[in-house]
Amino acid sequence: MLNAINDIHISKRPFVDVLFHGKEVNCLIDTGACISCMNADYFDSLQLRGLNRISDGKELEIKSATGHEFPVRGCYMMEITAQGKTFLQKVIIV
Repeated sequence: MLNAINDIHISKRPFVDVLFHGKEVNCLIDTGACISCMNADYFDSLQLRGLNRISDGKELEIKSATGHEFPVRGCYMMEITAQGKTFLQKVIIV
C-alpha cells in the first residue's frame, strides 16, 4: 500500500519515489495498510488529468488507528509505477 505524503520525512521509514500518472511523488510504503490514501491538498497540487473517479467517497468512513476521522473527498483508480512495475491502485483522497 502507498500513502502519499507532503513534506513529511521521518527517518527509518520506507520512502520511495513513485509515479502517479506520470508525476513523481515521494511515498511512504506501508505494508500494513489496507487502503491507499493521499492528502487532498497534495492531490490538487499534482494537477492530475484523466483520472477515473470511482466514487465521491460519501459512502466511505476512514479512521486512523487512534480513531481520528478523515473526511473523504473521493476515490480514484490511479496508474502507479514503482520500482519498474506499473499497476492500477485505488487511492482514497482525504
